[in-house]
Amino acid sequence: MNAASHHRFRVARNGVTDDELSRAKRQLLAQLIFDQDSVTNLAHQFGYFETIGGGAVFESLPQRIARTTTEDVGVVAAEMFRVSNRTLGWFLPDSVGDGL
Repeated sequence: MNAASHHRFRVARNGVTDDELSRAKRQLLAQLIFDQDSVTNLAHQFGYFETIGGGAVFESLPQRIARTTTEDVGVVAAEMFRVSNRTLGWFLPDSVGDGL
C-alpha cells in the first residue's frame, strides 16, 4: 500500500484532528480565492459549478466549508475510502520499443 492509500484508510478509520481540518479549510479557502484572481478563472469557476449544482453552490462554499466538522469528514471518509471502493490496475506494455 502506498503512502496516499495508507493516509486515506487512516482517515477512514480514525477521522481527522481539529488541526488537520483547520489546515485543510485554510488551504481550500485560499485556493478558492486564488481561483478568482482573473475574470477567466472566475468564469471557469462559475461555469464548473453551474454543471454540478448551480452558481449558488459556488457562492455558498465559504460558509459550507466553515460549517464542516471533523465528524462530517469522518463519516464521508468511512463511506468513500473503503477497500471495496478501490480500483487497482497494472500497465503491461505489449512490447518495448515499438515507437508508441
